[in-house]
Amino acid sequence: MNTYTSPEVQAMASHISSLGISPYRIASAIAYVINEPEDTGVNEIVIRPTLQP
Repeated sequence: MNTYTSPEVQAMASHISSLGISPYRIASAIAYVINEPEDTGVNEIVIRPTLQP
């Protein structure tokens, strides 16, 4: 749902949202960690978009 009326703000919001990571990708990373063997310790997860502004 888009509630922005200014074309400039709409363009900026669209650009920023294109740089984000989809919820599916975040869930995939978490599922990967959950499915690791019990003798594997995962202490930290860093997830970043590969696109840069």
